Amino acid sequence: MHIEKTRLCGESAMANYDWPLLRRLWEEATSKPRPSWYLPELVTMCFVDQCDEEVSAKLAAALGMAQLAIKLIDDLLDAEPGGVQEQASAGEVANIACAFQAFSSDLALTSFHPNTPFGKPAAAIIARLLHETAFGQKLDSSEAFTEEEYWVTVQWKSTPFYRHAFALGALLARHHGATVDVQLIRSLGTIFGEMVQVIDDMVDVMATPATGDWHRSNNLLILFAELTDEHGRFAELKTAVQGGADPETAQQYLIDCGAVTYCEHVVKGKYERAMELLAILKIEDSPLRKLFDSHLSAVLVPTKGPDSIRLV
Repeated sequence: MHIEKTRLCGESAMANYDWPLLRRLWEEATSKPRPSWYLPELVTMCFVDQCDEEVSAKLAAALGMAQLAIKLIDDLLDAEPGGVQEQASAGEVANIACAFQAFSSDLALTSFHPNTPFGKPAAAIIARLLHETAFGQKLDSSEAFTEEEYWVTVQWKSTPFYRHAFALGALLARHHGATVDVQLIRSLGTIFGEMVQVIDDMVDVMATPATGDWHRSNNLLILFAELTDEHGRFAELKTAVQGGADPETAQQYLIDCGAVTYCEHVVKGKYERAMELLAILKIEDSPLRKLFDSHLSAVLVPTKGPDSIRLV
């Protein structure tokens, strides 16, 4: 992964603008590895032996700026502690998010050589990523009261980044002459995004101190516990955590009531479906297989209680 090239691609897109906060946010974002930005390259390497680093770096910058825009808006909507909105006005943060969105689209459009037919489709993919996520952020502003509502929100808010990053990978593979079923690759990205969301839910709800997930019902473990809470015990525990109590007793309840086991089952089911698609694509032994394997192995395995929950 070539984060330095990616950083320079982003700086080139911002070259005409004297905008210190915008530049600082990009510099901070590119100061550490960003594996999710290179998903297009990873998908491409399932079909070809080498990948054009210049194109990959531009696509990574496009995805990175799209992700930054999404994060800025998320933090603004959720009043996330430590968010950029604590350093600047809400208006300036929203404006910077708009700028990152525009830079992202421009980088995608110009990522491929102008004599090839891939620039416009790449920009269209980024546009879909952004407007689907925007709709998902709207849905996420409301509570989920059923599992169906939870998955609708995940479909729009959590999976677009991965779905369309995978689609960019299919486009990049075609740029290298490979024959790729874009729709199947896109479906794999959706499944991966669903796995990531459920795993994030598990990690967040088992964290100490308690995270903001305890204040909403948009976490699958909390939703499961609420939907099966016949005697109101979980409602009491959740209220206590919201009031500042140590979350350990509530976390143990999530283990005992089957919420953690259910989420493990969901992740494993998504993984099995992904393996079926990899077989159809004839890339069972590929970087994508390793990616799915690594996330399956990251499913939380509770044994005796919250303290024993760990990433394996």
